Amino acid sequence: MRSNAFMMLIIGSVAVLMLAGMVLSAQRGRGRPEFADQSWAVDESMDSELQHNPVYETSAEKKFKQLSDVGYSPEAARAILESEDKMRNR
Repeated sequence: MRSNAFMMLIIGSVAVLMLAGMVLSAQRGRGRPEFADQSWAVDESMDSELQHNPVYETSAEKKFKQLSDVGYSPEAARAILESEDKMRNR
């Protein structure tokens, strides 16, 4: 057990096994399907429902007030509303 050659053989074998395991796990991971972010589809479906029902329509000022009530600063609330408008107009 105290032989230098025996210890080098064990260390080398462990290193080769670890490398083989990492390569196999990396190759297995490549075949997995990627999950795409589909939150835009949910937003779009909710927006289309709101557009068809005039009871739920809200004005920009009402949205601004809601964002302010939550705790956003006026600048942040306006930036959020502007980005929402840009996303809808794509």
